[in-house]
Amino acid sequence: MTVYRVRAYFDTPVVFAEDIHLDGLLMSAHPDAKKRPIDRSMRDCDLPRIPVPILRMSQLGHKINLCTAAETSPGAQMVEDYTTKRRDGQDFDWLSRSVHLGLGPGKNRMRRLLVVVADYFEWLAWSRGGQGIKKMLRRLRYVGSWRSAGYGVVKRWEINPTDLRITDVLIQNNVAKRHLPLSWCSEAAAKDFGRVKPPYWLPNGEVPRVRAGTHCHLKGEITRRLEEIELRDSRPADTALPC
Repeated sequence: MTVYRVRAYFDTPVVFAEDIHLDGLLMSAHPDAKKRPIDRSMRDCDLPRIPVPILRMSQLGHKINLCTAAETSPGAQMVEDYTTKRRDGQDFDWLSRSVHLGLGPGKNRMRRLLVVVADYFEWLAWSRGGQGIKKMLRRLRYVGSWRSAGYGVVKRWEINPTDLRITDVLIQNNVAKRHLPLSWCSEAAAKDFGRVKPPYWLPNGEVPRVRAGTHCHLKGEITRRLEEIELRDSRPADTALPC
């Protein structure tokens, strides 16, 4: 098993309000996600079982995919942008009834967005091989929100093996690399309440957690479990797998 570095290179800025985890992206790209759409009323027991090519670790009542949330390339900037909703002449030709441009759903709108301008986003994942990840990423042409407005267009994906340790997928320099169950941490600078597995936007299944980017320390039993997995599953890294 190997820790892979996954990068998405972009043609356009990216809009996102929440941390984008790699397992959530891969889950959304799976064909089964199209067959059984997920809605906000679902609970974990109702969710379709959608496999992703990332290994998991089960400990203290939580089963977590060993992958990170997105990090931006050096020099990335958060800037303002605007998107508009305005009816044009072709819209009026197709509409069967009159539209009030000042009120209701037909109202012209301009919305302010905060977007990230970055060369790439980067993730880490502990996997049996890069081929499974590569195959699923080919289905993803966009990352983030407001895709219909042209944001988050992926120019290309890259997947490369690394010499990183499995612990680096969860924490580096005492900073969480993904959302972690609070029960896995001996201390944390901050905590909140939310999901630690995909889909992360679902309002059900929330638990006490430590968000990605928070200063924290893993419990000794979690660190030992990671070392056991690494010792059991280690093997030489594969060659690079460009998409």
